[in-house]
Amino acid sequence: MLRRYIYDIPFFRYIIKVYITWIKGKTLKPIIKKLNLPNLPLRKVLVYPSDMRTRTPMWYICYMLNMKITTNIDDQYDMVIHWYDSTFKQPNHKLVEFAKNHQTINLFSTDISKKRLDILFKEVFGYNTEIDPLLYQGQVLEKGNINAKKSAKIIQCPVQQKKEDCVYQIVIDNQYDDNYVIDYRVPIFKDSIPFVYKKFIPLKARFSSMPDKVFIKETEEIFNKEEVDNIIKLCQAMNVEYGELDVLRNKTDNKIYVVDVNDTPGALPGYRKLYETGIESFEEGKREEALFRLTKAFYEKFLANK
Repeated sequence: MLRRYIYDIPFFRYIIKVYITWIKGKTLKPIIKKLNLPNLPLRKVLVYPSDMRTRTPMWYICYMLNMKITTNIDDQYDMVIHWYDSTFKQPNHKLVEFAKNHQTINLFSTDISKKRLDILFKEVFGYNTEIDPLLYQGQVLEKGNINAKKSAKIIQCPVQQKKEDCVYQIVIDNQYDDNYVIDYRVPIFKDSIPFVYKKFIPLKARFSSMPDKVFIKETEEIFNKEEVDNIIKLCQAMNVEYGELDVLRNKTDNKIYVVDVNDTPGALPGYRKLYETGIESFEEGKREEALFRLTKAFYEKFLANK
């Protein structure tokens, strides 16, 4: 509690951030060397309207690519990352003008709600998850339309009345064994999926964000070409140029379902467990490999020809 209070004071937040940057910079040197990129010019990137926590993959990417972050919209900057951890948002008119001649990322990603995701998912994939809880007979997943609420629960339908702020979906069978379910976390950079996180989450906490084990898998190991193409089309329809998706494969029909889109990814999988318990979900060295591959993908898609 004291730590959170101190972080809320601007002066102490600045000091803490400088210290964390120094510590993380030392650990990131081997990854920067491994990237073997040409001498990168210092670029200033506007992160707006919210600041970016140092635990986010994008913060690591910016640091390793010699990109200095500013949160001042009246500053001078080379590119913009629209960064606002909200389901609904509107781009600033000044940045819309900036985007006409400069690179922006996710500026027009204005609605990542579950309802809109399901509509667009059906347009792209030809099927979806939503059902009518007033008519459906059996178990249904009820969860909030707003992102990051962790409100998902399985209920029995039909119900007498549905909640307007919730969506109702089929229960996807992604159970691996008696102890785990498998979720896929999919990072995307424009039209590229550099790899896929395969997460083993305890069955008893299947709707949590605390996997026991996380593996890095090649994209083609997890999805076929049509599935990859459709995931990219879905992100394009949602105007998400950088983000991460939660994808489940249903054992019943072997189809994939995109159940969440996040355009401000908060941390690498397993961060919360590592932070709270000190237990690493990745195999040794794989967290660093993820950062390496994410940074390389960002460079290739957003910076290489700039």
